[in-house]
Amino acid sequence: MIEQAARDFEIGMADSFATGDKMNDVIAGHRAGCRAILVARESPQNGEYINHPPEHVAPDLREAVKWILKR
Repeated sequence: MIEQAARDFEIGMADSFATGDKMNDVIAGHRAGCRAILVARESPQNGEYINHPPEHVAPDLREAVKWILKR
């Protein structure tokens, strides 16, 4: 779905962020070539991001957006 949207809308994936509330969202973003942000009120359990660490973990979407805009 991410890759199809990138093609349809000519989105540069290396300059994009995938944002989601599950580690599967982070993994999907990485597989599509995006940087990924995890929105989570609590940190994931140890070892959950060994293979796919998010660029950032934000407590809510507002904080995720603020972090992205600073980039």
